[in-house]
Amino acid sequence: MDETVLRLHKPLLGVRVAEETAFPLSPLASGAEASAAGAAPPPSPALRGRPQPTKAAPDSSFAQEREALERVLSGLADAARRLTGWHDQLLGEVQHATVELALAIASRLIHQKIETGMFPVESLVRAAVKRLGESDAAVVHLHPEDLALLRRRLGDDRLSQEERDVRFVADSCLARGDCRVEADQWSIVSSLECQLADLRELLLEGEDAE
Repeated sequence: MDETVLRLHKPLLGVRVAEETAFPLSPLASGAEASAAGAAPPPSPALRGRPQPTKAAPDSSFAQEREALERVLSGLADAARRLTGWHDQLLGEVQHATVELALAIASRLIHQKIETGMFPVESLVRAAVKRLGESDAAVVHLHPEDLALLRRRLGDDRLSQEERDVRFVADSCLARGDCRVEADQWSIVSSLECQLADLRELLLEGEDAE
């Protein structure tokens, strides 16, 4: 403790000099002073009632940002997979519809040729008879209208001369554009609808292979 020397010009009356002692502060006073020294200054009136900002730990903030980024990336990946699935499904549906439309157009054009008398019946008959091989005689069944069209185009004499021993029979059970050829124990049926169905199946198989 520092010593201070006081010089008095007049004597002090009734003054008693006591021993030097420490005067400790009361517990309440010391606690209040300590609290006042360590406590933060009170907020200004303008900031009272507002939430005070908190400072997050650097590691915790980085982990939260990383988790948020991972969630975003996962969502984008799921969206990309869904879009890919929708694209493949839509592409398959479009290709299937294209095949069906093309076959419908082809069938319509063929039937228009049949109705207008432009269907190549003679080519159909020659192709069917040729499939029989070396058979000497053949019986060709045609729809009555197709047979009449064939005779108008070629005539009976020309048919007999150009083809081997071929006999033509009108068969109302056959559809327009169909042909059935019989020879010995063989029988060949050429159906327009079956040919279109085979073409449809072939085109759809090609799409599945892609």
